[in-house]
Amino acid sequence: MFVNFVAFNFQSSDIEAEERNYLGHHVGLAKQMPGLKFYYTGRTMPVGGVKPDVFRAAILGYENAEIAAAGAKSDLMPPLRADTQAHLKDLRYRAFDAETIVPFDSRKQHQSCFVMAAEFDFEQSAGNEAAERHYLEVHTHIARRLPGLRNYVIGKLDPKNADRHRIAILTFDSLEAFRDAYRSTRRRRFATPASGASTRASRSSVQLAGNVKIDLTLPRPVEAAAPGIDYRCCRGPLES
Repeated sequence: MFVNFVAFNFQSSDIEAEERNYLGHHVGLAKQMPGLKFYYTGRTMPVGGVKPDVFRAAILGYENAEIAAAGAKSDLMPPLRADTQAHLKDLRYRAFDAETIVPFDSRKQHQSCFVMAAEFDFEQSAGNEAAERHYLEVHTHIARRLPGLRNYVIGKLDPKNADRHRIAILTFDSLEAFRDAYRSTRRRRFATPASGASTRASRSSVQLAGNVKIDLTLPRPVEAAAPGIDYRCCRGPLES
């Protein structure tokens, strides 16, 4: 799978008008992109009491990078690009080959859910190869057992357009379900390594957290941000 993650602000201070255009026009164009498998979008929310510096985010998924590239050449791109230039600013892009740890089998169009996207680096005392192995063989196996987890996708980021090594996107039915999961006994197993050598996360950031709607398919805030991790939170429906 190939995933595009985009965070942005609106050009105008008239948020109500910008939201009408984005949800009524921009999303309508974007979800017609050839090869698009899912599309999540939602408003970002505060994490650990910190106000986000972008207003909204979107996550778009394709079968692979080739299909995404072909879609970018479709007739939909000129009007989509024009709308982006007229209405969006402060855009941040992340594009990566994604590995699905937990598939979103129950996903439905216009479904509301909670998504958290986190970017991070590994702690390097044992070397990157050992850190990668621990992350894939231990950390993800613990995280996938979080109660209520509906979807879990991970990937490596391109150092040309990101200052973190990896990204993880976790989806729950609601903020409450997310909180319950991290309050459970599994939360302690999942979170404890984050501060030590076992998870090997030295710097991270939650790029998205909030309630979203699926229009092909997006997440509210984390109660406390982990040190060294960048977070974003959102609320809204899955478009597809």
